[in-house]
Amino acid sequence: MFYTYIITNRYKGKLYTGHTEDLVQRMEQHRYKIFPGYAAKHHCQYLLLYEEHESRDAAFKRERRIKKWKRDWKLNLIESSNPEWLDIMACPTWPLPEGDLFDDLRAKAYHEARIPIGKPPHICRTKLDMSLPLPAQG
Repeated sequence: MFYTYIITNRYKGKLYTGHTEDLVQRMEQHRYKIFPGYAAKHHCQYLLLYEEHESRDAAFKRERRIKKWKRDWKLNLIESSNPEWLDIMACPTWPLPEGDLFDDLRAKAYHEARIPIGKPPHICRTKLDMSLPLPAQG
């Protein structure tokens, strides 16, 4: 199985579209910035959407097609299947099941998989405050 995917750095932030044969491994590579490039530069690490394909060629063609789209089209595609902008990799199951029996599961996913809304602290630092130590994590 092959995949086309879209990742982001924050809620309605930068978007990166790619394709892979191993989605879990590829997401780890994005999370730890194994390869330099657009996704690493913009801290894209949250999986918003993926599509399955039978062949590498089909996944590649879909990636190229999506990359040519306007941003609004990409946002509509994402929000049609992931309107809450959850990090799919952090969800216990995907898609999240419907129905009252799964309220606890959905609540846990919304809590643990919510993508940050603002810019991450390492992006907000200016040149003026780069000499100051980072605040203690606690």
